[in-house]
Amino acid sequence: MNLKVARPRPCPRARGVRVAFALVLTLAAAGCGSSSSNSSSSSQSSAGGGGSAASSSTAVSHTVAAYDGPEANLPTTYPTPTVKPGTKFSVAYLCPNAGVASLQAQSHAIEAETKKLGGSFVEFNTLAGPQAQATDFQDALTKGVNAIVVQPEEAASLAPLVKQAAAKHVAVIAASTPTAANQPNLPGYATDPIQGVDLQAYQIAAELAKADPGASFAALGTSLPFASTQYLTAREIYWGKKLGLKYLGRVNMAGATPAQASAAEQAILARYPTTQAVLAWYDVAAEAAVSANRASQKSNIKVYGYGGDAAAIDLVRSGQLAGDSLTQESTFGTQEAIAAYDEVTKQHLPLPAKVLVAPLAVTKANAASVKGW
Repeated sequence: MNLKVARPRPCPRARGVRVAFALVLTLAAAGCGSSSSNSSSSSQSSAGGGGSAASSSTAVSHTVAAYDGPEANLPTTYPTPTVKPGTKFSVAYLCPNAGVASLQAQSHAIEAETKKLGGSFVEFNTLAGPQAQATDFQDALTKGVNAIVVQPEEAASLAPLVKQAAAKHVAVIAASTPTAANQPNLPGYATDPIQGVDLQAYQIAAELAKADPGASFAALGTSLPFASTQYLTAREIYWGKKLGLKYLGRVNMAGATPAQASAAEQAILARYPTTQAVLAWYDVAAEAAVSANRASQKSNIKVYGYGGDAAAIDLVRSGQLAGDSLTQESTFGTQEAIAAYDEVTKQHLPLPAKVLVAPLAVTKANAASVKGW
């Protein structure tokens, strides 16, 4: 029996063309970290991967160095399980926000693969932060599921429940948590499939380095204190420097709305008038930056997005957005379900600590064949 449980709860939303805060949850559900200063910064974390940055004054050829970051040697799939007919099991997915298209795709893929393997599926739609997520986790345990897939919004809030799950022999799959591949898995979680935030940062910087070797760039970040969003921007800066691009600085938008992104982009134009490119922390910010540049008669500045929403892919097709990196949500969901089944049926254990579901670099050359979220 397929159950879908959704509890309407107050959800802080900031909406332009789409729900901006919900997209923040999509990108940042890996947990909270320290927000960076709301001003530009020339010193950013380079957590793992590939040694020191290259000189920003040294141009590179159109062939850039291959990716050698912390996600480089991870397996890309879980072992294919042998289906055991008659095995009864259920998988719960604690969805951060079912109104977000990319998360819907992930949820549908978990459901489809779970049913293919002979199980049932329960979705919980968590809309209001760590406390609500903990409530949904408890409800999933009460319903007697065999596996739970979750992106912990706050690991500490779930820690006692993860222990309860272990006592009940319920497998817990952490979705992209922690963000960095060189960080150890959270205690009690069976495995951590990740969507490759570092590889996405590399893809974005590499596309700029191939299109315009040695170009100057600024980072359009956010002051929101989510670990994954801060990690992405830091790694975009790291990879940009390593690939020979000239890093000028960073400006953070105050939150996640298009208006805040537009204001941040205008600050970039004023602060760094020689910038040739802007690397944005997610697609709505990139889309707003394109509009701000056009209004300022700076349409020649290359803007790169992150995430792969439909509007961003359309802008890549038209050449207004220089590039993007698409998260493979459906493949990600399928792998999460396989990990759950392997755990429930005791196959291929122990599973790899982390599995990388590689993102897709999107440029004008391939955008026509890419469907955004």
